[in-house]
Amino acid sequence: MPDTPSAAQMAVSEHALSVLQIQDNAARRGALCLWTIYDHPRDYPQGICARRHELAGGKSTPTEHLLVGELGFLRAIFREAKLVCICRQENDDKPIVETWI
Repeated sequence: MPDTPSAAQMAVSEHALSVLQIQDNAARRGALCLWTIYDHPRDYPQGICARRHELAGGKSTPTEHLLVGELGFLRAIFREAKLVCICRQENDDKPIVETWI
């Protein structure tokens, strides 16, 4: 009998597909998407979240796209979407964990 995916694996795949669609839509507009993972930021103190930002015309614009969950879950989504992780930089705001592009 073939292995059936778990509910968690299905959730990762579903979110990864959404991320890919969002990335594609932005690229068609000439924008680049970045997803930054935050650990208990001031405006989401209850946990870890990932926010999408768009880069277009040399400006970064935050969007209303927000993913929430455990760090491993968010990383799994971005890995499955084939995004690349950019490690936290020394001068980043304290809640920033990493950014995916």
